[in-house]
Amino acid sequence: MKSNILKSVFILFVSVLFFTACEDEPTSLGLENIPDEDKLGLLEINSLEVPMLQRSDFYNAGSTDTTWNLGTSIRLFVGQNSSVKSSMLIKFRSNVEDSIVDYFDSSRITVEKAWIELRPSYTSGENASASSFKVSKINNEWTSTFFNKDSLHQYILPNVSDSRTISGLNDSLISFDISNDMANDWLVSGIKDSSELNYGLLFEPSGNNSMYGFYSLHESNVVDGYDNIPVAKIVINITGVGLDTLNFYSIRDVHVVEGNIPVNDESYIYLQGGYPIRANYYIDVASVPENSIIIDAVLDFYFDPNLTINGSVASNTINLIMYSDSTNRQLLVGTSIKSLQKDSLGNKYSGNITPFVQLWNQDKENQGLYVFLPDEQYTMNRVAVYGNKYNDELLRPKLTIRYTKR
Repeated sequence: MKSNILKSVFILFVSVLFFTACEDEPTSLGLENIPDEDKLGLLEINSLEVPMLQRSDFYNAGSTDTTWNLGTSIRLFVGQNSSVKSSMLIKFRSNVEDSIVDYFDSSRITVEKAWIELRPSYTSGENASASSFKVSKINNEWTSTFFNKDSLHQYILPNVSDSRTISGLNDSLISFDISNDMANDWLVSGIKDSSELNYGLLFEPSGNNSMYGFYSLHESNVVDGYDNIPVAKIVINITGVGLDTLNFYSIRDVHVVEGNIPVNDESYIYLQGGYPIRANYYIDVASVPENSIIIDAVLDFYFDPNLTINGSVASNTINLIMYSDSTNRQLLVGTSIKSLQKDSLGNKYSGNITPFVQLWNQDKENQGLYVFLPDEQYTMNRVAVYGNKYNDELLRPKLTIRYTKR
């Protein structure tokens, strides 16, 4: 009798908390809010012990998301790995001071030396000393707005006779000389405010398994100055004055990523940056009685370290959003993003998705989840999550639900 009274009081207590907190999107009650003696009324199930239908697939979001624009990325990438390759374009230019223009007009300027400086903010792959990429002069105009692989292959005309391979790279500063003739053309272009002699440089991977990222001309990268973005340094000799160094910073940049979608057989769920791969994930929670009080729901995604690629800036978070219509990839309005975080052991991503399970249990149609890496525009990482058909059941996605019946 006493046990029944305690159980009734517990259910009333939890119900009040639940309905007080639950409006458009319920929140987790959390076990910390429940007295230890009342936890005897809790039930727990998980998808390893109780069959829960699961489905998953992944796709290239770059071909379907009309807002995807690498011209707005905070990083530029050049290199390749087992899943993607990236090329980048940079145009360097400077607003030349009036005094330099006067010296130039009086034929008192000679270019003595010029070089490019790139400061990596992301690296992955082989040892830097074994890495290399190819640099070519571009012969025609281009714009970074919605620039893509078709733009690269159909419209960009690199000057094959004016190209070179840059090797012996490092992780802090990459520097290489450019010809004095090219630097003089850029100087003339800046003085005459014309693009005719300066269309920039094309950087392409040269066969090795490495990837480099550099800060782009994004507003967040130049708020405190231009020190970290690519720069061309041109040393000039001014007759009667001496040497001076001009900084030509990037004024236009973009990178283009090409890749392929892995086999989509539900053995893995791939998520990727650069060449954006996103996923759809569905798990049926009908094994929890309808209108139960969901106390806690934790989703675990285990990942394959051999197929996962993480650079110097690692992808430690996977984001999830509820679908209202998974067929048309429409997200449910009013629900927030839930995140799975990489755990300290480094073998899974885990996170609380209690509000999602609460809504599904309250008869909100379960259309599944939209899954993506929040840093997909800023890294070239790839996370290979074991899927619902992976041969080792213990490594498949696992959902653990704690609840009590009304």
